[in-house]
Amino acid sequence: MKLVPTYEAGIPDRLVLYKSCAVFVELKKPGEKPRKLQLAYMQQLERLGFECCVVDSYDGVDGLIHKLLEC
Repeated sequence: MKLVPTYEAGIPDRLVLYKSCAVFVELKKPGEKPRKLQLAYMQQLERLGFECCVVDSYDGVDGLIHKLLEC
């Protein structure tokens, strides 16, 4: 699911749902890093018990898929 920031900047780009798993995903160009605000938002989500990750490559997509298959 694409998340559209209607009220707050920094929310991750996507929410990936698979079976009973939910992972917030920040998409970046290869080698690009999340901004401080994006990192802070992901840390807040992780404190609430959600998984978050940054994907910037095909290997990152593969890692996300493996993470979801472990749910």
